[in-house]
Amino acid sequence: MGTAVAVRDPKELLGEEVWDREIKLLTRDYLMDSVMAGRLLGQAVAYLITAMETMGEGLELGCGELVDVAVHTLILDTANYAAFCEKYNNGQFLHHIPEIDRKADGTVMRTAAVVEQHGFEVDWPLWERDSSKCSPCAQGTSCHWPAGTRSRGRPSGRPRPSRSGEEPASPTRPESRTSSVRCRRSRTVRMLNTHSNEERRT
Repeated sequence: MGTAVAVRDPKELLGEEVWDREIKLLTRDYLMDSVMAGRLLGQAVAYLITAMETMGEGLELGCGELVDVAVHTLILDTANYAAFCEKYNNGQFLHHIPEIDRKADGTVMRTAAVVEQHGFEVDWPLWERDSSKCSPCAQGTSCHWPAGTRSRGRPSGRPRPSRSGEEPASPTRPESRTSSVRCRRSRTVRMLNTHSNEERRT
């Protein structure tokens, strides 16, 4: 009889206090409830740790737009994200440098499979939602770079590989948001609503 393999818990890895904070930030800024926020954050943590653990392997990992919502929320909470990098990336800050063009080469589903191989439970519907649109990273690149490995400008040639339930509720968005941020939030709302409708049909 085979030995059961323990599934890694993103909430435990991030820490309960930081986890709760990121959930509150997600539900504050996006049209979702704590259930959806937890699903997205769990996949974001799993993705980032997998990216860190595969640094230099040339896997060209990249999540889809939906999971990327939670990735950005964690990254923008800079003090906690820096501590996260310190703990799981050998003390190095892992920069996030998205490209203008998006991949359309199966990166999202390939990345989900690598995340699963690294011991995390994959919430497949969240990844399948963006399987055709693919990642916010340009083809042949990775979104994440360790500190000190890339200049402010985009280098020429191929970059170094990276290491890289319930329906959403409706929180009130602050009126002070700029128009560009409101547009981004609206796009995310549409993604979440589409995803919820797709889940209800399945």
